[in-house]
Amino acid sequence: MKSLKSLRSTCLASTALLSVAALALPQQAGAVVTPETVPPGAAVDTTNTRPYMVGLMIRNEAGNSGGTCTGLLINPRTVLFAAHCVDGLAPGAYDGNSPGNRAQVGYTTDPTFGLTNMREFLFGQDFNVSKGDARVVNGSSVMVWYDPRSRNGSARSASDNSFLSADVAIAGFDTATELLGRDGANGIGLLFSPVNGQVPVTIGGYGQAGNALTGSRLSGTEDTFFRRLGKNMLGFLGDERSISLGVYGTAGGNFFDPPGFTLEQCATQRNLDDAGRAQARRIGAWFAAQGLQPSAVKSSPWCRCIETATLAFGAARPQTRIG
Repeated sequence: MKSLKSLRSTCLASTALLSVAALALPQQAGAVVTPETVPPGAAVDTTNTRPYMVGLMIRNEAGNSGGTCTGLLINPRTVLFAAHCVDGLAPGAYDGNSPGNRAQVGYTTDPTFGLTNMREFLFGQDFNVSKGDARVVNGSSVMVWYDPRSRNGSARSASDNSFLSADVAIAGFDTATELLGRDGANGIGLLFSPVNGQVPVTIGGYGQAGNALTGSRLSGTEDTFFRRLGKNMLGFLGDERSISLGVYGTAGGNFFDPPGFTLEQCATQRNLDDAGRAQARRIGAWFAAQGLQPSAVKSSPWCRCIETATLAFGAARPQTRIG
């Protein structure tokens, strides 16, 4: 009998057991994200096999605060990324780099750019920070756009109903990256068509590394801003509503949570319907057919997530940090 050390059931406001549901219950278990037994250093893309997965550094107007994200270089001067990385400021705020108006996005294709170089870009013009090793960003933004329906956008929904589908931004940069060539034909391809069956994919990202089972994180070291890669299988490509319907069924998936809902009261939330409950039982049956018996199932505290995990595996441990 095979066993899983732990099954982490991540459930956002609109998804539950997404990694299982999205693969449409395959006949054979596919690859999974880099397991917890792999140390963070072993996942670093040291040979720069994915240079178009770029590390983003986002600086505020005062030049005294900033953040990091990961983006995708889709042509020599344009990076695609998530709106929540930049929607704390209006798009027009990212318009230059001068004292008092430092808001800007920089990016690097270097997989080991590192914490010190990142901090020097963000703060080095106005503050005394440690100097890096002379590596500099590939480009600095000259324009930023993001969907106004995003988390902090001007057209956001009061209940965040459009956050996931609107979480998209692009930035244009001052310097072309020869990595992709100068003509549009050499730009990176983007997949918008439905996928047929399971497709192996590589997941990449810059940022803090850690262990999802223990909650431990690496911080304050150079590899806090290294690119790491993982493997997975993609079995579905569609809109947020289609995913929600596939997981929860018609009644629960057609809508988001109503205004005034509370996490502690299931009656105020959107819950599973009969189709959603049947889907949860099929998930459990598939695991059983593969000889997989989780020793622990961790779930988001949302009632529909707890019910999904309980119907599939018999019990669930709600975890507020899962969300």
